[in-house]
Amino acid sequence: MITLKKSLHFAILTTGFALIAQAGWSQNTSTAETALLFSRSTSGGSARVRAMGGAQVALGGDFSSATSNPAGLGMFNRSEFTISPWINGATNDATYLDKSTSATRSRIAIPAFSIVFHADKDKGNLISGNFAISFNRLNDYNRTYSYEATNPTTSIIDYFIQDAYGTDYRDLLSGGSYAESPTGLAFSSYLIDTLATNSPAYISALGTNFNDPAATRSQLQHEDIKFSGAQNQWSFSYGVNLGDKIYLGGGLGVRMVEFQSHKTYTESNFQFALDPNYKPVTRFSLDEQLHTSSSFGINGTLGLIYRPIDVIQVGLSYTTPTSLQMTDIYNASMNTDWNNFYYYGPNTTPLNNIVVQTQDVVSHYRLKTPSRMAVGATGFIQKYGLITGEVELVNYANSNYKSKDTGVSYDQDNRNIASSFVSAVNYRLGGELRLQSFRLRGGYSYMADPYKTTHDTDRSIQTVSGGAGYRTAGFYVDITVMSSSTRSLYNPYKTVNYLTLQDNSPVVNSRSSNLTFMVTLGFPF
Repeated sequence: MITLKKSLHFAILTTGFALIAQAGWSQNTSTAETALLFSRSTSGGSARVRAMGGAQVALGGDFSSATSNPAGLGMFNRSEFTISPWINGATNDATYLDKSTSATRSRIAIPAFSIVFHADKDKGNLISGNFAISFNRLNDYNRTYSYEATNPTTSIIDYFIQDAYGTDYRDLLSGGSYAESPTGLAFSSYLIDTLATNSPAYISALGTNFNDPAATRSQLQHEDIKFSGAQNQWSFSYGVNLGDKIYLGGGLGVRMVEFQSHKTYTESNFQFALDPNYKPVTRFSLDEQLHTSSSFGINGTLGLIYRPIDVIQVGLSYTTPTSLQMTDIYNASMNTDWNNFYYYGPNTTPLNNIVVQTQDVVSHYRLKTPSRMAVGATGFIQKYGLITGEVELVNYANSNYKSKDTGVSYDQDNRNIASSFVSAVNYRLGGELRLQSFRLRGGYSYMADPYKTTHDTDRSIQTVSGGAGYRTAGFYVDITVMSSSTRSLYNPYKTVNYLTLQDNSPVVNSRSSNLTFMVTLGFPF
């Protein structure tokens, strides 16, 4: 039986989180990329807060405080209910071997809603207390992109040959330890075969002679990738007001993850330089699906806001690591169109269409994402508005796995995480202009590149936002528009040149951008 943790190392395109996690992908760090995917999250919040760059640690008086700094709940002077729908459009531009493609996906969702219950205390310095129940979307995984180009040097076949090296061919057959992997599917489809029964090496009818520089092969490569799902958190938080000077709060977060990846990788139009008429295969495709979900994940947040003078507030918050109880379900299939090819020679049955697939591979594990600490300040310009900002520290190298399946260890994966990522300092800045009942807002946020090695690619996430609001005694509405962008690298498969022993893996360069329109409707009561 093969576990999913093991299959993630076998798979060519199993998770491929490069684009969506703004991360680089390589075959030996796939579980590290997964950890980053679920660890790198936004601050969430209302349209008002998002319009100001997400800066909220020292702001208060908004339901967003329930997640970021519960002390801010102490500033409520009445109860309220809010709901925040949005329209999100994600565009992904990919460049592969100097050929560019673009794909866009849009969707409507409700990423936030809340209810806050206010209670006057009037007990000395204890003026009031407020309890909030809120729902916040911290990550939206919905993306679609594709790439295509003719590769004149390597094929995914080369990866299959290298991955199978040293493996007993019986392990690639049904019931074997490699059977539920793409390499096992390639073996069952006759795309790779043993060089000899007792040999550690493998060959392919689509292979080339690495010792002959003239034996080149080219192929058209295409991949369609679709991600869906989200990371959401329910927060149950309480904040108190102590003399309109000190605000304290704490909260419990229940985090949930739902993520799906569907990828179809295809190679076709094979051309062999030494034999232009050699056409054993018309095309083959590898289809992979991964469904990741968590039953729950628990964290806690403590916060403080101090107002030394009326025009200044400083805030501090700390969120504990989140321990996510995860389940992965992986399956794959391969469809190979052999061109009536006599694989075993004349007078044998030729190969035509072959379809093989894995069983569902299920894995259970715990993923602990890192803690977060943020400090910020807000300055008020009399009654005309405010400026607020914050910095947040997250050490992504502290993410780690623990298997819940017998005989599976994540020790090497945890070492990969520790060696791949660094502490990141994120910045958020925003302002609000008040014109009687109207509000105008703007903001900027910067999520730093979490990678220790940049590979000449800046994978930071930068967001520019703006918005407006209108408030009355019994109702308010806030709107915001956010534009974010980032870059990433993605390896469809990993190969090594036998002659030079150099990494010969193809690289997809991508740019992801998001345009989001969000509205928060508030109903004080």
